Amino acid sequence: MAAGVAKYGKPALQLGVAALLVWAIFYFRIISVSDLVGLGRHPWALAFFCCCMCALYVLSSVRWHLLLGCLDMAPPFAQTLRITYIGSFWAASLLGGMASEFSRAYMIFRQSPDAKRKGAISIVVDKVASLAALLLWACVCVAFKYDAMSHSPLFRAVSVFLALGGAFFVLFVGMLFLNRRRLGFSSWVERRFGGGRIAEQVLLVTEAFYLYRSRPGVLLSVLGISILNQGIMVLILYQTGVLLGGVMSFLDVGISGPLTVLLNMLPISPGGLGVGEVAYAQINAILNPASSLTVSGTVFLTFRIISVVTSLPAVLFLFRKGEKR
Repeated sequence: MAAGVAKYGKPALQLGVAALLVWAIFYFRIISVSDLVGLGRHPWALAFFCCCMCALYVLSSVRWHLLLGCLDMAPPFAQTLRITYIGSFWAASLLGGMASEFSRAYMIFRQSPDAKRKGAISIVVDKVASLAALLLWACVCVAFKYDAMSHSPLFRAVSVFLALGGAFFVLFVGMLFLNRRRLGFSSWVERRFGGGRIAEQVLLVTEAFYLYRSRPGVLLSVLGISILNQGIMVLILYQTGVLLGGVMSFLDVGISGPLTVLLNMLPISPGGLGVGEVAYAQINAILNPASSLTVSGTVFLTFRIISVVTSLPAVLFLFRKGEKR
């Protein structure tokens, strides 16, 4: 009985929260169905957004392929693309969160059972590069906008949050690139946490950087691809807002987009459904009080729908014999 509650309780709770959030965003008019339908009058723009989203899948595949190649376990690029695409489908569906990472780990472990640790390391570094690019985009946009918004306490709070997050990230990564013996970080973790799961996960991250630190060119390429990915995401959100008559500038979206993606990862509802829409609308209202909550919420819902639609063909790969085994 207890096992059943533990297994199905959390998904049921998340579905309940998602249902409540979906009701709330309609009830409080955070999204507009008429605006959403009205986007159908711009087929070429929607086609462009879909092409941009497909470019994100290809660039993400290239990034991960580079990381796998450093560990001498890169499959053919077509295979890396297929695995990444399927992971993107799970992330865009109601699973969300870390679904893409878990999906990629499952498939790469099946294909390379003797290199599970290396596969996990490549996925960890891939995720870290993506988060680094999110923080970098937001921090740069805040720096350009700070003079115009420094009077706002909420904007200053967002700036402090990003500055602390960026400083911690730089410090953490810098420590991991130091000499392993001189740092003594791994030994401290083993003494402090023993052989538990926390120690195992922390040591996996540190080992990832130790393995890659001799390939700075690849790491810079991976970070560059991640920055380009986030730029494409910001472009889609900004242009969608323009089509809906929004007043948010590109710099505004450069801050609210990455922050919303980070909040959308929280395991509050399946896939962050409702969370992303509310977060994007509220952050935009902080950055520009003249912005419409309805327009902002509809913009992020449009981005979510485009993600689902463009990743939907990945279902075909799931029914192939090679994926069933």
